[in-house]
Amino acid sequence: MSLRKTASLAISIFLVTLVTGVAIAKTSTKDSKPQTKKWAIIDGFRSAKFGMDKKKVTRAIAKDFKISARKVKVNIHPTEKTTTLGVTVPKLMAAGGTAEVTYILGQKSKQLMQVNVVWGIGVTKDVNNKEVIAIANLLRTHFIKKRYQEDMFAANAKVSDTLLVVFRGKDKKGRMVVMSLITPSPKEGEDKKKTKQKVQLLLSYKLDPASPDVLTIKEGEF
Repeated sequence: MSLRKTASLAISIFLVTLVTGVAIAKTSTKDSKPQTKKWAIIDGFRSAKFGMDKKKVTRAIAKDFKISARKVKVNIHPTEKTTTLGVTVPKLMAAGGTAEVTYILGQKSKQLMQVNVVWGIGVTKDVNNKEVIAIANLLRTHFIKKRYQEDMFAANAKVSDTLLVVFRGKDKKGRMVVMSLITPSPKEGEDKKKTKQKVQLLLSYKLDPASPDVLTIKEGEF
């Protein structure tokens, strides 16, 4: 999967979860025990923080992954006009295998507004679905330790036969982390077991999930 497609997929998945109205697991506000979890702080990914410009994001990539600026793939989205900086990281974590990390800069602000991390199909040819699912479970367990807004909170919410929202949560400021497990539909005559090997895990950190900084047509322009 190209970095450009990955960026678009992240936004489309978010819209799918809104449209389907899937029943999601929520934290209860009626629990007699006081909420002791610390609030999650979603401000970017590792050294790359929301609001950074291209130069600062490039420096953050070099700091986090020892990848020079000339090895960073830069693209402009054809319709959204956002700028994406993409890198492939052979071993982002002990589990999961090779990951593709994409940093998205807003169309107007030219500042970091979203980070996508992808494992599985589209990143490597030989996908180890057990490793991909293992990293999904590890990350869900990690994220759920913190406190999130009840609005849009989800854990293991099935959207369709091909899409599972493993985790979704918003911090106090409305910034969101969403992690989705995607399995393509089997092609005609294809073994379903082989199809299940083609899993993809998409993790996104979003500054403003409701109103991303992308090119749009204003009311009355056309």
